[in-house]
Amino acid sequence: MIKKFKNFNNGQKTLKLKEHLQQLIGKYVQLIKMDDPYGIKPGTIGIIYQIDDINNIFVRWENGETLALIPEIDEYRILSDKEVDKYKKIKKFNL
Repeated sequence: MIKKFKNFNNGQKTLKLKEHLQQLIGKYVQLIKMDDPYGIKPGTIGIIYQIDDINNIFVRWENGETLALIPEIDEYRILSDKEVDKYKKIKKFNL
């Protein structure tokens, strides 16, 4: 499922978004699109390690970079457990 959040800028919705995002810590994510000319390449996989106070999603990417996703702008998908297992076998790499 591709994640992209819009209009989460009022009280109740912001709290719900924050709760949802906190549950993503430790999950593997694949970048679909980043609105940054110097950003991460689409298709890159990483692991979420932090959510900050303004809901930026900090990711440790497989290329060694750490760069945040902005939920309202960037597009990404959370990998299923099955996809993570396959990824780990293929890449022989744990983030």
